[in-house]
Amino acid sequence: MGQQEQSLSSLPRVDPLLSHWKPVLLVGVIAGLAALLTSTLRPASYDAVAIIVATQPKYQLSFDSRIESIVNLQVPARAYAAIAQNGELLQGIIDRMGEQLPSSLRTVEALDAICSVIPADDLSVIQLAVRYRSPNLAAAIANDWADAFVRQINDVYGQTTSDVQQIDAQIRVAEDQLLAAEQALIVLKKTNRSRVLATTIESLSRSLSDYLAAESNLQLALQDALSLREQLATATASGPRLSSQLSALFTQLNALGATSDLAAQIQISLSEEVLEQASTDDQIRHLDSLIGAFKAKLAATAAAREEIPPLILQAQGEYQQAITELDRLQRAQDLARETYLALKSKAEELKIASQMGPSEVRLASPALPPARPSSPNRWLIAAVGAMVGLIIGGITAYAVELRNSLDHGSRAPS
Repeated sequence: MGQQEQSLSSLPRVDPLLSHWKPVLLVGVIAGLAALLTSTLRPASYDAVAIIVATQPKYQLSFDSRIESIVNLQVPARAYAAIAQNGELLQGIIDRMGEQLPSSLRTVEALDAICSVIPADDLSVIQLAVRYRSPNLAAAIANDWADAFVRQINDVYGQTTSDVQQIDAQIRVAEDQLLAAEQALIVLKKTNRSRVLATTIESLSRSLSDYLAAESNLQLALQDALSLREQLATATASGPRLSSQLSALFTQLNALGATSDLAAQIQISLSEEVLEQASTDDQIRHLDSLIGAFKAKLAATAAAREEIPPLILQAQGEYQQAITELDRLQRAQDLARETYLALKSKAEELKIASQMGPSEVRLASPALPPARPSSPNRWLIAAVGAMVGLIIGGITAYAVELRNSLDHGSRAPS
């Protein structure tokens, strides 16, 4: 027990860093100088940054609501970053710069290693950075990369001259369709019988109404004539009375619009002188003649009336076919005109929009050759090296002091 307490009491009670501060400091200085010397052996690298801004159009043109431009109000930042570092874009830099690039950078993989997209707090800002040993070459690569990126984004997302050309081609097609529709409508109107058929249908309808009215009138007159004959046959009507009744029948026929030939026949056969001098048999014979004329005229009127409905139906079918064809060509002309005018408005809108400049991205600040290298940071490396040296020196000093204390304790007398 006493030997253990003596061993513990022999441990160093003075801070080794204070007792060996000179060696520790020397190790730190040597480590810092070594790190500084090592950093000087590495070539300096320069960061050239081109700044691109994703913009939105100040004005949204819409001359025709049927064809509206879709405006993307959200900047697709991830898509922009992916497009910026795609192989085709980088290969274009190699093709354009050619001999300006050293042989070590004439591959897509090598160029991709020095190119990066730096994220910004504002998603509308895209920073294209190139890190290389030559500041001038780094700036040249960054500017070429930025120009190609701006063109690519505007071609993909923006309105370009190709859009105007496509609209112009569609306008020419729409104009040809409009001219064809107008010509077809002109040809049809030269031969279209819709108005003639409408007049024919109206005339036939009036004739049918007249025949129906005449047939009804003749039916009434025939019933009156049959009633008078029955009275004569039963000897219940005297000559003067019959004369007055037949005269009333004649007046009724004229008032109801009987035909002129039938009225003339009645007037000749049933004059008052004939009726006063005629016997009952002669009067019955005159009525029989009148009844026969009524029946014949009624049959002729019915036959003429039955011929009209098929004619009306045929005319209505032809009329419907004519107006249907006319309506079809009229709709085709209206559609062709609306399409043509809408495309013309869209073409004017695209032309104005293209004159206002690109609406997606534009180069805000080209890259300039940096005056100072971005790496390596020699003083930071030297400071880190010195710190590491001080830590190693301190640990070594403590270990040496501990060992000396243990050795001193083991040699002490028991």
